[in-house]
Amino acid sequence: LLLRERLSAPQGLVRSPEAQRRVDKQCRDLALYQFKTCPFCIKVRQEMRRLSLAIELRDVQHDPVHREALRQGGGRTTVPCLRMLDNRGNSRWLYESAAIIDYLGGRFGQAVDQAVGQTAGQTPASKTPSSVPAKMISKEAIAQLPIRRYEGEVCLVATAEALERAMADIRQERVAGFDTETRPAFTKGESHLPCLVQVATARAVYLFQLQQLDCSAALAELLAAPHIVKTGVALAHDLRQLKLVFPITPAAVLDLGSIAKRHGVKQTGLRNLAGIFLAFRIPKGTSTSNWASPRLSAAQINYAATDAWASRELYLHFENRGLLAPGMALSME
Repeated sequence: LLLRERLSAPQGLVRSPEAQRRVDKQCRDLALYQFKTCPFCIKVRQEMRRLSLAIELRDVQHDPVHREALRQGGGRTTVPCLRMLDNRGNSRWLYESAAIIDYLGGRFGQAVDQAVGQTAGQTPASKTPSSVPAKMISKEAIAQLPIRRYEGEVCLVATAEALERAMADIRQERVAGFDTETRPAFTKGESHLPCLVQVATARAVYLFQLQQLDCSAALAELLAAPHIVKTGVALAHDLRQLKLVFPITPAAVLDLGSIAKRHGVKQTGLRNLAGIFLAFRIPKGTSTSNWASPRLSAAQINYAATDAWASRELYLHFENRGLLAPGMALSME
């Protein structure tokens, strides 16, 4: 197996020195727990070679320290397993070779060396995306991803004081995650208008209960602000419905699904995008609950906050990977 691995090793991607340094820096937060002769581990190592990823290899078979770390952190000693550190130093553990390969392809993709791009008459690599994302992620791969929910501050905006505090924070932002929720319809011909608007900043997520307080002027101000990017998935539909509640003139709105589609991604729903790009799973939970209720449950609050937060996280990830071109902040496909 090891001989076959060496003989069939793929040629690694060639990146510009600057791009490779960025990738190497990101790889410092990754470690692959594996056996040398495990065929599924070999598949992951070959993908690492193809993507030119210097990810630390930890031998669970012969090193009891690594084996115990995997058991304690991931909950089982099955290999391969990719340990990922987030910005706060928290570990996430991703099992199954298919899920790991999907994640690595989605995060690092295919880079083009700057010299090659210039020879072909293309834009220099510093002006192009550092990688091409994976086009799809399977249900099985998503099921293997760790569940993530928003864990920060959530503010219910149902009073004038809460509205003032929310807008003071939002006005300082350059990008806000944006989403709406509507009471579900279970009868043919029945429809409802949005009753909840979620806005995520770097500091908190604000839930505007439209039937509890007139937030129209504040939300119209946010949506019209040219210096604050409003980002989410399927925003064109959300904003069309919101226009039926109060007048708005949206500006600087970016639909993440449209951007992903431009880069060849086939699945553009929020949960698929989170799996492909952020390597975590957003639980569906309470999507069909009564969002018009004056008292939202803890599950509803967390579900709504997570969607807006994940949208903002995706935008920042797209931005970091160079997937956002000038002018895309007005994409409303």
